[in-house]
Amino acid sequence: MWNGKMSHVQHPIKFTSVIVDEAAQASEPDVVLSFMSAGYRVVVVGDHKQLGPVIPERNLCTSYVSALETPFLERMLQKPQRHSANTLLNVQYRMHPSIRRFPSIQFYDSKLRDSVSMPHRPELCCLWPQRDEHVLFVDCQTPQTFGAGDKSPDGVENKVSLKNVGEAKLVLEACTQLLEAGCSPKDIAIITPYTAQQQEIRTRLAKRPDSRNILVGTVHALQGSEREYIIISFVRSFVQDEYDIHSADSSGMILSTDKQSKALRDICSCKLGILSNNRLLNVSLTRARYGLVCIGNRSVLSNGSRDFFDYTQGLAERGCVVDRLNAKGTAKRRGG
Repeated sequence: MWNGKMSHVQHPIKFTSVIVDEAAQASEPDVVLSFMSAGYRVVVVGDHKQLGPVIPERNLCTSYVSALETPFLERMLQKPQRHSANTLLNVQYRMHPSIRRFPSIQFYDSKLRDSVSMPHRPELCCLWPQRDEHVLFVDCQTPQTFGAGDKSPDGVENKVSLKNVGEAKLVLEACTQLLEAGCSPKDIAIITPYTAQQQEIRTRLAKRPDSRNILVGTVHALQGSEREYIIISFVRSFVQDEYDIHSADSSGMILSTDKQSKALRDICSCKLGILSNNRLLNVSLTRARYGLVCIGNRSVLSNGSRDFFDYTQGLAERGCVVDRLNAKGTAKRRGG
C-alpha cells in the first residue's frame, strides 16, 4: 500500500505459461511485453482477420503507425515456419450457414465449419428471397449527402459526416418487418460507419416506440458481440447532380461517367468507408446469428473493394440481391 514512501521494488513474477487473449487487438509491444513473465510457454489467442489494434496517436510517423497497427499474430503467420504452431478454431457456433458462407471462403480459406443450434424463430419469408438463405442485399441507388458529424465538448460541430436518406428509409422498413414478425428490438442491431447516418437512423427509429432497444453503432461497437439480426447501411453512393452512374451490362457492375467528372473518378479509386479494411467488412458480416440485411449502392461499393465485389456477385448468383422491399417486405430480385 502506498504510504508516501518508496516501497520495495520486487522482481517480476514468473509463470510457467502466459496466455494472451484478444492478441490481435493489441499492438505488438503490448503483446510482446507480456512474454517477459513466461518461463516456458506463451499461448497467443486472437483473430488477425478481424479488427486489429487501434492507434489513436496520429502524430507518429506513418511507417511506425503502420507497424503498430499490424497485429502480432499476422506478422508471425507470415513466416512459414510458424504455421506448425498455429491452431485454427474452425467450428463456428454463431451464424446461420448462409451467413457464414462468404466469410469462410473469402477470409478463412473455406475452413469454417458449422455447429449451430437454431431454436425456433419466425421463418420471415417476407424478407429472405430464398428459403435457405438468410442474407439479403438491397441495391439502393439513392445519393449520399453531407450531414452533421462529431461535435466538440462545447457543442460546436468540428467534423462533416455523410448520410444516405434513402438507405435510412430502407433500414427503418427492414426493422419494421422484423418487429412486426415478432422479433425483439434487443435482437436487432444496425451497423453504419458514419455519424450522420447513425443520427439519421436513430431519428427515424425514435418514431417507433417499440424500436427503443435497437442498437445503432459502428463496426467497433459490435466487435466481440452478436445479434440475431444485423442490418448494415454502407452509405457511400453518388452525389446528386454531380455523378452519373450507368450500367454497362446486365450485371450492373460497371461504373462509367463523363471524363470531366474528377469527383467520381476519385470515389472509384479510393477505399470507401467500411470497405477501407477487409477486417472491418469481415467483422460486419459476422455479427449476425440468424439474419443479415445489407443496404448499399452495389456499383459504387464494388468499385471500391474487390472483397465487396466478390460478396455481392456471390449473393446475386444465389438470388439474394434485390432492388427494393415493397410494402409487405417481399423482395424484388435483381439479376446477377
